Amino acid sequence: MPQRAAPVKLAQRRRLRAPAGVFHALFVRKHRKNHLTPPHAMCMRLFARFCLSKAKSACDVGTEELSHLEIVGTIVHQLTRKMTIEEVKAAGLEPYFVDHTAGVYPQFASGTPWTAATIQSSGDVIADLTEDLAAEQKARKTYDNILRMSDDPDVNNVIRFLREREIVHYQRFGEGLRLAQERMNQKNIYAINPSFDR
Repeated sequence: MPQRAAPVKLAQRRRLRAPAGVFHALFVRKHRKNHLTPPHAMCMRLFARFCLSKAKSACDVGTEELSHLEIVGTIVHQLTRKMTIEEVKAAGLEPYFVDHTAGVYPQFASGTPWTAATIQSSGDVIADLTEDLAAEQKARKTYDNILRMSDDPDVNNVIRFLREREIVHYQRFGEGLRLAQERMNQKNIYAINPSFDR
């Protein structure tokens, strides 16, 4: 069962307090192209259940990633809901504001909207778990970078929680990869998935 998401409490927040551009870096443009975003992670994990023999773990992580999307969306909403036009301009958010006002809209650093076209499911348990491991490390690194830039203790506490969960996901996928490799033929030194060739 996935761990329940930490509640987001930014009740004292009335306006964007972060320095100019930090909101932009934190959420609007936090992910480099092809890095893990909460909707990206959720889809990858939920679809992984079809090729993994122990699919419950991937499904649980996918469900938890959905709660991460809600947490990040709540932070963005609470930080931006009372922004003035001056704060929008100071933060460099004019293009985002023109299209979305203060709405929460997932997009990549390039400004490209998130789409399911960016996810991959190869049907090969080794390839998919290896991709999951890399994606979890990219997400952890992204949260590390946010923590380096942000000076908001409320936001940082939530980001630390999300970062910790990415580490746990990495560990679970590592265990899954180890179990998958142990079940393979011991002569299969390249750890390829022979199921397609049966």
